[in-house]
Amino acid sequence: MRRDLTIKTGSMAGTSDFRVMAPIKKGFVPSLDATTYKTRVKYVLRALNGGRANAYEYELARVLTDSVDRVGRIHSVGIAVLEPEDESVDGVDYVLLTATFDGSWEAYVRVIWQKAARLLDLIFCNTEGYVLGYENTYENWGIWLKSKQTEAYFLYATPDLTVDDTRFLRMEERVYRRASGAGADKIVTRIRIPSPEDIARHSIFEVDGQVGVDPTNAGFSKPLSIEAAARPPFRHGIRALAGLYRLADFYPPGTHDGVLLHRAGHELLPEFVTMINDPTYAEGVKRARRRYDEALRWLMTPPDVAPVRRNLPLAPPAKLPLQDPGNVQGGILTAYNSDHGCLLLLQFANPAALAAFLDVLQVTSEADVLTPGQIVTNIAFTVEGLRQAGLSDEEVRTLPEEFVQGMERRAGLLGDVRWNHPQRWRLPASNWALGTDAPDLPEGDPAPRISMSSVHAVLQLRLLLSKDAQPTADARQALMAEMKRLVEVDAGIRPLSIQWMQRQRDKRSRDMQDHFGFADGSSNPVLRECEAGTYYSNRVHLGEILCGYPNIADEAAPFGNATNRAHAMLRDGSFMALRKLRQDVEQLEDVLARATRQAAEMAGPDAPALTRETLMAKMMGRWPTGHPQAGQPLTPTPPPDKGHNDFNYDADPQAQSCPFHAHIRRANPRVSITKADAGARPPRIVRRGMSYGPPVEPQAAKSGQQAERGLVFMAYNASLGEQFEVVQSWLSGGNSAGSSSGVSDPFLGLAEPGRLRHFRFEHEGQTIRVALDGSDRLHDEPRPFVRLEWGAYFFAPSKKALADLKQWAASRGYKPAVTWCADRGEKEIARLRLIERQQGEAAAMAAWKTALEDPDSASHFVNASIWAAIRERHGGALRTPFGVLVADRDMVYKVFADSDTKLTITGYLPRMLRSFGILYLGRDAGQPDQVYEQESEACNAAIMALDQPAAFELARAVTQKVLGFMVKQTIDYAASDGDASWELTVDVHELVDPLLAAFCEAWFGLSEDGGHFRRVGYRWDWTPGEPPGYPGHFLSPSRYIFQPHPNATVEAIGAAHGDAARRAMENFLTQFGPTNAPVTKAVYNSPRGNGDIPFVARTVAGAMMGFIPTVDGNLRRILNEWLREGTLWALRARYAGTKAKNYMDALNRLRDDFIPAMQLRAVPELIWRTAVVSQSIGGVEVRPGDVIVAGAVSATQQSLAEGRQDIYHAFGGNRRVAGHPTHSCPGADPAMAVMLGFFSALVETELPLRTGPIPMSLTMDGRVPAPSPPPP
Repeated sequence: MRRDLTIKTGSMAGTSDFRVMAPIKKGFVPSLDATTYKTRVKYVLRALNGGRANAYEYELARVLTDSVDRVGRIHSVGIAVLEPEDESVDGVDYVLLTATFDGSWEAYVRVIWQKAARLLDLIFCNTEGYVLGYENTYENWGIWLKSKQTEAYFLYATPDLTVDDTRFLRMEERVYRRASGAGADKIVTRIRIPSPEDIARHSIFEVDGQVGVDPTNAGFSKPLSIEAAARPPFRHGIRALAGLYRLADFYPPGTHDGVLLHRAGHELLPEFVTMINDPTYAEGVKRARRRYDEALRWLMTPPDVAPVRRNLPLAPPAKLPLQDPGNVQGGILTAYNSDHGCLLLLQFANPAALAAFLDVLQVTSEADVLTPGQIVTNIAFTVEGLRQAGLSDEEVRTLPEEFVQGMERRAGLLGDVRWNHPQRWRLPASNWALGTDAPDLPEGDPAPRISMSSVHAVLQLRLLLSKDAQPTADARQALMAEMKRLVEVDAGIRPLSIQWMQRQRDKRSRDMQDHFGFADGSSNPVLRECEAGTYYSNRVHLGEILCGYPNIADEAAPFGNATNRAHAMLRDGSFMALRKLRQDVEQLEDVLARATRQAAEMAGPDAPALTRETLMAKMMGRWPTGHPQAGQPLTPTPPPDKGHNDFNYDADPQAQSCPFHAHIRRANPRVSITKADAGARPPRIVRRGMSYGPPVEPQAAKSGQQAERGLVFMAYNASLGEQFEVVQSWLSGGNSAGSSSGVSDPFLGLAEPGRLRHFRFEHEGQTIRVALDGSDRLHDEPRPFVRLEWGAYFFAPSKKALADLKQWAASRGYKPAVTWCADRGEKEIARLRLIERQQGEAAAMAAWKTALEDPDSASHFVNASIWAAIRERHGGALRTPFGVLVADRDMVYKVFADSDTKLTITGYLPRMLRSFGILYLGRDAGQPDQVYEQESEACNAAIMALDQPAAFELARAVTQKVLGFMVKQTIDYAASDGDASWELTVDVHELVDPLLAAFCEAWFGLSEDGGHFRRVGYRWDWTPGEPPGYPGHFLSPSRYIFQPHPNATVEAIGAAHGDAARRAMENFLTQFGPTNAPVTKAVYNSPRGNGDIPFVARTVAGAMMGFIPTVDGNLRRILNEWLREGTLWALRARYAGTKAKNYMDALNRLRDDFIPAMQLRAVPELIWRTAVVSQSIGGVEVRPGDVIVAGAVSATQQSLAEGRQDIYHAFGGNRRVAGHPTHSCPGADPAMAVMLGFFSALVETELPLRTGPIPMSLTMDGRVPAPSPPPP
C-alpha cells in the first residue's frame, strides 16, 4: 500500500530535464537603492544573458569558458521570473529554472554542485529558504532542489544525441570538409572530444610547448605567439568583468551578498582570473587598471572557500575507517574464493514470515574466518522487501530515489532500450520445484516466469573452494540443502526462482575467465594504501562501497541522518545492481571469424595482420586468455603489477593502442582527480558476479542448439545513481572515453534499428572498421553479443540493520501498514475550509468534490487521509458544503440501516425518472403503499439465489477464453505476416467488457438478437437512436443516480443512456419474453411483473445497473492496485502451474490479497441519503434536506487498518444477516464470485503476462510456432 510514485525528473532515452520553481523573497535587498529581490534577480539574469550573447555573437573567437559549457552535459537551460497577472496583495513571484541535460538527475546535480553552484547561488539567493549550494553539501542542496522541483508530465528531447556528440560531430565534419582518404580517417579515429576547460587552456596558455592551438580544429590548428593568443580573451574578460561588477551595487562588497557575487565572478571567469594573476599578462593588467582598477582589485582578491569544500577532493584516510567489520556482510569488501554459487529470489507473504526467515538466517560477515568448503551466505532486499519489513511509505521515499524507482523505471537512463527494454526481458523462471536441475531457459520456453516486482529479496549462497574441487552436482546438492533449510522455516517464505552460478576457469592457467575468454575480476577498486597503484591509484574511499562513510566528494556521509531509521539502516550496507546478461558465444565467434577473414583478404603487403586475438583485445582493451599477454591492457608499456591494473591512458591520448570504445576504457577512463576537480565523484563499483551455463566447448560450438550461458552481474556501490548507473550509461552510449556516444561498447552495445553496427579503431597506424551485429534491413531482429535477461536493484544491509528489520517485521506481524495519515487529512480539511471562507460555498463544494472523488486524490491517499481525519479528529462526521460526511464505520452502517424515517433514499427518484425510470432502489421500505416490498421481493430473491460456484467458473472460463482468443489471433496474424515473434498488449476493458457481457446474458438474458442491443462496452461515439450496448449503457446511469453531486456531463450522458437502455429492454422483452435468465425470469413471472413489461424492463435494468458498475469499478481498481503493488505477479509466482479446484479454493488462495485491495479502493466509495428530520450524527446537527454522504470506502479502510476482512460496507451491508439494511446489495456474494473468477484466470493462465506499456494493461509476447508439417 503506497502512494503513486511521482518521478519529477523527465527522462527519455538518456536525456533528462528538470525544473525548479522557487518563491522570490519579499522586501528589499541590502543596498543603497530601494531594490526588491525580484528586481535584483532580473538584473542578474539580464546581465548574465547579455554576457553570454556577446560571447557567442560578438566575440570573433569565444575562448573563455562558459559556466553552462563547463558542466558539459546541458542541452538547454532557461531561467525566468514568473509574476502573477492579477497583481494581488499576497501574490507570489517565482524564479523558474528549466534544464535539459544528459544522464540522470543524481549525476547531473553532482556536476552543477561542483561547477556551477556559485552562479546558481547568485540567482537563487533571492528566493525564500534557499540553501546555498556552495556552502552546503551536495545532499542538502539536492534536497532543496527536489523540494522545489515540479513534475515533468511531458518531455521531448532529441534522443541518442549527447552534448559531447554535437562537439564530436562538428570536429568530424570539419575534418572531412577539407580532407579525405586514410589521412582523414586517421585524424577522425584519433579525435578525443576536448572539454571546454581544455579548449581554453590550449587556446590561451602554453601547453606542450605550443600556444593558441584550438583542439576542436583537429589536426589543422596552427600555434600563435603568447601575445596573439592572449589579447582577444583578455579583452573579452575585461568586458565581462565590467558588466558583472555593475551588480556590486545590488550585492554590496562587505556583505554576505557581496561574497556571493565575488564567488560567482571567480566561477564565471576562471581563465581570466588566472591571466590577471599571472605576470605574463602584467602589461594588459596595467592598462586595464587605468579604467577598471576597482573591479580588477575585487576580482584579484582570492575567493573564500566554503568549509564543506576545503578538503576536496578528500584524500582516503591512512587507516580504513571501518569500525566493525563484523557488521558488514561478507563478499562485498573482500571477494569470496568460490567456484559454485546460487541466487534464490524470495517473496514473503507477510512481515511475520520475513521475521521468521531473518531469525534463522546467519549471514557471513567481513570479519568471519572462512574455511575451505564452507557455504557463505548473503541477503539483499528490494524496496518492496523493505516495505514488507516495516518501512513506511514516507520512510521509503527518503531513500535514494533511483533505488526506490528501481531498475525497470530507470531503463532509459541506463541505456536498456530496444531489445534490452524491460518489456522484452526474459524473466526468471518459476523453478524452485526443479531444485538442482533448474535450467537456464532459452527464449520461447513456455515455463512460468516471475515478475521482478514480486521479488522481496535475493538470497546468495556460495560454496568456498576446498583442496579437492567438488563436482557441480555435489556442490549444488549442498547449496540446495541449505536453501531448503532456510525457506522451510515458515509457510509464508516463498522461493520464486533459483539461478545457479559457477566460475569459468582457463583450462591451462586456471585463472578466472568469462565465456568470451577474458580474465574476469581484475580491475576492482582497492581500499588500502598498500594496494594502490603508482600510475593509477585505483584506491577509493570506503564510502564509495559502503553507505555511511565519506567519499571523495562528500566529507559528511550522504544519508547520514541518524534520526531517520531508514537512513540509519543504510550504514555499513551497500546497494547492489543485479543483472543477468546472456552471452551469445556463437555470434561473437562468427563475427571474429568473418572480420579476420575479410581483413586477410583485403590486406596489402604492408598491412598489419589482424588476428582473432588482436581484434578481441581491441574490443575489450585487454588481451584474452590463451594469448602470451593474457589479461594485460593495450598500453604502450605493460603495467608493473601482477594484476595488470596499474596503468592509465596518459601515454595513449589518441587511442592508438587502446581504442576509445574498448570496453575497459569506456567503463573506467582512469582519469586522476586533482584539486581542480574538487567536488567531482568519479563512479567506481565493486563487481562480484559469476558466470552461469556450461563452459564453452569449441568442438561443440556448431552442433545443435547452443546452451544458455552468460554472466550474473553483481555490482556493489554506495550510490546507484552516481556510480553503477553512470558506468552503465557509459557502456550503452556515453562519452566517457572522449569519443562519440554513437559507438557503443563492442560487447554490451546494441545495434540501432536498420543499422549494421561497426567498431572503428586504429591498428598499427591504419584505421580498421569491423562489422559487429545488427542489420541494414530496418526491422530485422538483431542478435547482440550480450542481452539483458532481467535485472533489479537491491540493498544489502549490515548485520545490525538485519536485526532491526527482523524486529520491525515481527512487530508488524500480519497487520497492514496504512499509507493515509490523519494529520495530512486535517491539513487538507483546513485548506478546504479556507476556500469556503475566501471563495464561497460553490467554490468549496467543487474543491470538496475534487478532494473526495478525483482519481489523483485517491492515488495519493488525500481522500483516505480526509476520511481518517474525520474518523479520528471530528467524532466520525463533518458538515461540509459537499454534505454531511459520515466516516466512522458504525455511523456509516447506521446511515445504511436507518429505519425510523430520519433519512430517505427518495432523493434518487428525480434522477431515476430521467434515466431508467422509477425503481425500487429509490424507494423507502415500510411505507403505507408497500411499493418497495412489492417491487423488490422477486428481484432480490432471484439475485441472492444465483449460483456462486457457477458464477466463479463462468467468469474464469470467459476471461481465459478472451485472453486465449486474442493471443491466437495475434499469433495467426504474425505467422501470416512471416514474423518470427508476436506481441500483444491488452487493455483491461478488453477483458472486463466481455466478462460483464457474459453475465448480462447468463443472468439477465440479454443478447444481440432482434437488434435491440449491441454486445459492447462504453463508447463515446454512441448516438441516440442506435442500439444501446451491454454492459456499456449501464455504467453512466449509475454514476448519475448514485453520486451525491454529479456534474452536467454525467447527468446528460447518464440520463440518455438510461432512457435508451430502458426502451431497448422493453422492446427486447416484448419480442423475446423473459428468456431463461434467472433474474429476468423471476421478475417477469412475479405477481408484480405479470403483464407489466415496462415495470419488468426498468427493474431488470436497475438490477443490471447495480451489478455492472460495481463489479466493473472494483475489478479495475483492484487490478490497478495489484499492478501498482506487484500483487498480481506475486500471486502468479506463488501459484505457478496450479489452478484453484473450485470457488472456495480460489477464495482461500486469493482472499488475503483480494479483500485488502477491495477495502482500500471500494466501489461505490460514497452512498448518499437525504435527511427528513432534524437529528444528530456524530455531533453534527443535521437539518431536514441535508445531504448525508456515507463514506463506504472510509468504513472499509477502517476495517483494513484494523485487520478485519469485512467488505460488506461497500455493498450497503450484508443482506444475508438478520436486520440487514433495506438497500444492502443482494448480489454481493455473486459479485464476489465473478471477481474472484476473473482474477483467478489472470493468476492461473500459462500465458506470459507482464505489465503493459500503458496504464491498466497487460502485455504478452513469444516466438511464432513453427508451422506443422504437412500430413504424409
